[in-house]
Amino acid sequence: GQLRVALTQSPTDWPVTQYYLSVLLNNGQEAEAKDVKDALLNGFSDEPRAVTLAAMTEYRLGEVEAARSRLEDQIQNNPDNATALATLALVYQGEGQNQKAVSTMVKAALLSPDSVGPIQGAGRLYARENGPDEVVTWLIGIAKEHPKLAVNSTALAAQIQVQQRKLTEARRLLENIAEENRNDTAIQVEGQLLAAEAEAAASSENWPEARAKAAEAAALQPENLRFALVPVNIYGQEGKYQEALNSLDELESVHGENTAIDLMRARLLTSSEGQEEAWSYLKRRWQETQDPQLLPILVDLAKAQSPDDVDELTSAWVEAQPESATALLSRAEYQMTSA
Repeated sequence: GQLRVALTQSPTDWPVTQYYLSVLLNNGQEAEAKDVKDALLNGFSDEPRAVTLAAMTEYRLGEVEAARSRLEDQIQNNPDNATALATLALVYQGEGQNQKAVSTMVKAALLSPDSVGPIQGAGRLYARENGPDEVVTWLIGIAKEHPKLAVNSTALAAQIQVQQRKLTEARRLLENIAEENRNDTAIQVEGQLLAAEAEAAASSENWPEARAKAAEAAALQPENLRFALVPVNIYGQEGKYQEALNSLDELESVHGENTAIDLMRARLLTSSEGQEEAWSYLKRRWQETQDPQLLPILVDLAKAQSPDDVDELTSAWVEAQPESATALLSRAEYQMTSA
């Protein structure tokens, strides 16, 4: 109701219109969505954003050919319409024209080269028909072909290699990005790589190397808690639990209470003082925060430490995250074993 009022009062507030349409379509209110689409085309046919929204709605309603031809006409009249290009790429992909989808999304990326989203979207489309190594090769090719996209493409290629634990190759790729050209994406990937290098050194019990890489990761973006936790994790793996817990206290004083800190503390307590201590701590934090992100670990601890609590916790988990397969499986497992 409120959205409908907002739409009537300011029909050219496109983010509101887009949100309203997605709510209607997600709730199966297709007739109402079609009415809004028709109103956009009748009242605002000279507004590019309105036409793109109408085409996206047609696509969602199954009117694929109408959506495609409307978007293709729009781009012919205005080749620099990045939103229409990105939407057309999704339509092509829905029709199974994956190569066309990829090249169209690259065109959208070239219109906003500083934004990682479009080239990441193009990479995801390419990955639908190709494996990780092929995606890396493709991204490196994009970087060479389109210098404007080189930083983001190279960083994304390196990120895939970090995920595959090809750390030497990832390091080599990141070194291709000059220090002065490093953007947020490149810095994020650098941090992920340093964390993975620290982890690899810890696995080989090369503690000086692990600590050095971890410290580098933490220094990269002092406000980034994920990177700040890397040295804590290395302390824990090294068996230096008190140093790790002291570091966590310092981080909590800077970043405030945080789920990632709670989970790390529970892990450290499990290793240093045993599951009972970790269970007591995490159960108290659950009662204080009701944060469902604590539940996977908490349910595992409850199975060993307090089986009577498993019923309540798995029920709360499913209620908080009804779409989570892990939550549903955990609840089903409890119900089967308690039957």
